[in-house]
Amino acid sequence: MLECLCPSCGQVLGAYPAPHKRHAELVEEMRSRIDGTDMRTVKAYFRDPNSEIKQVILAQNGCPLEEVAAVMVSGSQETLMNMLADGWVKVGVDSMDRVPVRLQTSVILLDTFPDDQYCEIVYLPPAYVVRIITGRKYV
Repeated sequence: MLECLCPSCGQVLGAYPAPHKRHAELVEEMRSRIDGTDMRTVKAYFRDPNSEIKQVILAQNGCPLEEVAAVMVSGSQETLMNMLADGWVKVGVDSMDRVPVRLQTSVILLDTFPDDQYCEIVYLPPAYVVRIITGRKYV
């Protein structure tokens, strides 16, 4: 079972069936792939037309980065779409111009974050899975 927790009180806010029999193994593997960087780097790779990175998926509301990455690796589009609909993940974009109105609550402008904002990432081409670490700058 994949659980997303309230960052302030730790209460379970949402739970989803594990999307793959090897889910626990995938979570551990994804945990070992977490790297720290800044949003400048994330934005640069996303905006570079020669980069493999075409998507930025942001874990939200205390949903563990390694859990989101494991869902992506497992290929469970249904679970990922449920997490998106429920607000546990958002998609990073450069502009709202091409985002349909009904999907605007599921996206976040990447420039909302300062370039020196510290974040943790899992590199899963064609995506970066990102967790913003609030109150911390990248040095």
